[in-house]
Amino acid sequence: MAALAILATVPYLPFIGLPHISDDYLQIELARQWGPFEGWASLAADPLYRCRATSLVLTYWTDLAFGPSSSVFQIESIVLHVLATLALAALGWWHRIGWPLAFVSAAFFAIHEGHQEAVVWYSALPELLVFLFGVTAVHCWIRWCEQPAGGGLCYAGALLLFVFALLSKESGVAVVGLMAGICWWTRVPARRAVMGMAPFVLLSLVYAALIFAAQNHHLHLNDGTFSSSAPAGTVMIRSIGRLLWIWGVPAVAMLWWRRGRKGWLLLAAGFWMVVTILPYSFLTYMPRVPSRHVYWASAGLAFLVGGAWLSAWSRPRLKWAAALAAAVMVIHNVGWLWWKKYPQYVRRAEPTEAFIRYVRDVQGPVRMKCFPYGPEVAERAARVRLGRTVETRWEPQAPEGEGVYCDPSRP
Repeated sequence: MAALAILATVPYLPFIGLPHISDDYLQIELARQWGPFEGWASLAADPLYRCRATSLVLTYWTDLAFGPSSSVFQIESIVLHVLATLALAALGWWHRIGWPLAFVSAAFFAIHEGHQEAVVWYSALPELLVFLFGVTAVHCWIRWCEQPAGGGLCYAGALLLFVFALLSKESGVAVVGLMAGICWWTRVPARRAVMGMAPFVLLSLVYAALIFAAQNHHLHLNDGTFSSSAPAGTVMIRSIGRLLWIWGVPAVAMLWWRRGRKGWLLLAAGFWMVVTILPYSFLTYMPRVPSRHVYWASAGLAFLVGGAWLSAWSRPRLKWAAALAAAVMVIHNVGWLWWKKYPQYVRRAEPTEAFIRYVRDVQGPVRMKCFPYGPEVAERAARVRLGRTVETRWEPQAPEGEGVYCDPSRP
């Protein structure tokens, strides 16, 4: 556990001092508005953010206790990533997975750079929470499936954790697909499986119905982010292909070569990736899902890599290759985060940082000619960081010069 915690922490140490990035300020302001108990009724009325309620409440408590310091929020995200890694490793108690596979897979999940946005960008906090609640719900569900009779406490735990997953992100519905796969894999009697899954399916249908009933007021169903007419199949294929590159490709090749003993792992991991990427595949603004949206699916990739690595390690003539591969994987993923991704996140944070520096000693409205984000982002950053309202006047035709703020950067 300590080794996994270290592996999950070290790649993100440089990011602890990273300033907030644009939408982080929206996350904090919404948390201040809807996080307190008296704001929950208004939160429940919003069709988008009620599906992110857990992150808003957690952000409110964090902000209330420590203020808007970005370092505290980054540490919180890293701690949640550590807990997610340990939750994945804990699946080793299940005899169908076992501790060696679970540990090695969780180790890769801890360092994998492909889902880094979910950990680095605080606004992606819902991805960490939906994974944590979803995987722990799966733990309880497996316990229930393994007990031929009874198991009421495990079943209640699975149901409660599933509700928290739904309150964390829409992708929480993927838990139902994983539960169905577990029922098939463990050969749960059909009647027991149907009766057991019925409340989860019903909750998912009601959850989806409430979203689409409010689609005229749902931000992401009206701003071009998601659409039922999106090319979901193409997006999923591209997303899984990108997820498998680089380390998933040799892992699949190794497992295919050893498919007599590891063929089940190819099917199980592939099923996991498809089910957990499906809720995100209806996006319209990108040909594949962004890195924060593959946090769920990265667990499937991790099991592929873990299974392939163990296959190599179990052969005496390949132990040296397995040890070398492990070292290269750590260097590649950590190095990519430190030297490639970190500067990118610094650039994403710089526009709001530059604006805050500019208005720190400015009184009165600010004439704004250009800004890489909307002017409301600049105003929001000032309210959170400076504790006061800074009015901006959007004047794109204003001549450049003293008294006119212009940031033409493209972060």
